[in-house]
Amino acid sequence: MRKKAGLLAGSVVLVLAVVGTASAVWPHGSAPEVDPRLRAELTPLIRHHLETRHYERGLWGDSYLGPGSRTLCEVRVIQTREEGTALAVGIHVLCEEFIARDATLLLGSGYGGVLLVELNGAQGGRTVTRVEEPPEHLPFNEMFDRAFTKGGVDELDRIARRGVERERKRLYDRARRVHGLPSAAPVRRD
Repeated sequence: MRKKAGLLAGSVVLVLAVVGTASAVWPHGSAPEVDPRLRAELTPLIRHHLETRHYERGLWGDSYLGPGSRTLCEVRVIQTREEGTALAVGIHVLCEEFIARDATLLLGSGYGGVLLVELNGAQGGRTVTRVEEPPEHLPFNEMFDRAFTKGGVDELDRIARRGVERERKRLYDRARRVHGLPSAAPVRRD
């Protein structure tokens, strides 16, 4: 358990380090514009893919909490860019593995940070073809440069500075509903 919690903390530190480095290199800009209709199409599609295919057996290929657990994600689309026939989407994500035990929501493994998601197809028929996580060691500039422009980096910097408490609260509220727990059910790490 400590190893998995340490990996989550390490991922957050890695994101903060890269965001800080990239922000120092690129001049500050405004948050990238993502068409609200495109964001509304992509967010549930990417979330569903992460929850049911990419992280279906837990965040590291096996379920930490065992049978009945489920990984849920909060996805924030930061920006999009067309690459030929594909759409590259830079996102910030918060995913946690959950299970209900004794009227308590238990947390297992988790991941918070940036991902590059590639999709093919036209509006209404897009499919996720690839999810790229940052490499374990710096630099991951190639992936990062493909995912985010200077405005995207600035948006990630704002997320890193304000924290992800709002996203975490939405994720916990959704996990309680999915597992049939009351809205005030306690949450604890297993």
